[in-house]
Amino acid sequence: MPPHAISQLLTFDLNQQDLVFDMDGTLLHGDLGETIFYLVLMAEYLGISIENPDPLLKRLHATEKVALRPDHPVARILLEYLNFKNSGALAEAYRLTAEYFDTLDQTHLSNLAYTVLINNLPPFLKTILLGSKIIILDFYAKADPIMIKFLHGIKEKKGFIWIISGSPQLMVSTFCRTYGVPTVHAYGVFRQVDGTYFVPYQRTKVTLLEQQGVKKPFLVAGNSRGDLDMFKIGDNVLVRSDSTDGILELALQNKWWIV
Repeated sequence: MPPHAISQLLTFDLNQQDLVFDMDGTLLHGDLGETIFYLVLMAEYLGISIENPDPLLKRLHATEKVALRPDHPVARILLEYLNFKNSGALAEAYRLTAEYFDTLDQTHLSNLAYTVLINNLPPFLKTILLGSKIIILDFYAKADPIMIKFLHGIKEKKGFIWIISGSPQLMVSTFCRTYGVPTVHAYGVFRQVDGTYFVPYQRTKVTLLEQQGVKKPFLVAGNSRGDLDMFKIGDNVLVRSDSTDGILELALQNKWWIV
């Protein structure tokens, strides 16, 4: 990891410049929306309240295997999500997560996400027994201190921080509040006035930015092919050094910043 990359970026005049970030896999390791989604599903099935995060997380860390009844509503939601994810229909998986979250207590969800973030928890590895199926869930969410420091540096230089994520809006807002990042330009999946969900993913990330008047940001940072459309509009592009799907190779070819 070249630590000088962020230091160099902070030498630029960022006053009133737009700097755009993906969240999951970019500002944090893992996926906050997915982590909370899995935790809440298991808590619901096991009959554990999410109101008090500490005993909930202790119980779930101690639970290695969950025998899930195929006829249970949690099984239906989990299988639907995994089918979307495994088939590459990620926008639908993100929509499903946000839709499910909207049925739950928002304060409890936010507190759970906050607790996961501040405790820097190790990855969860769970075996789900579902009829004849065995499903392995491996998930976690940890903020990257280097990127958090970068965000604070941008704030000090009066740059505009934009976070455009496929996690539910509540997860994005909670991340921002946890680490002192402005929420005014922080967007996740949200329900629109007509009841449908706007999912920032691939081209719709750019659509959202354009609707807010951001057409040529100083920097775009991401880690996956879901961010490629945003990369095309950035004056500068930053990718994470652990990016997959050929993104790191593209970064080397195009001489993008790598952190």
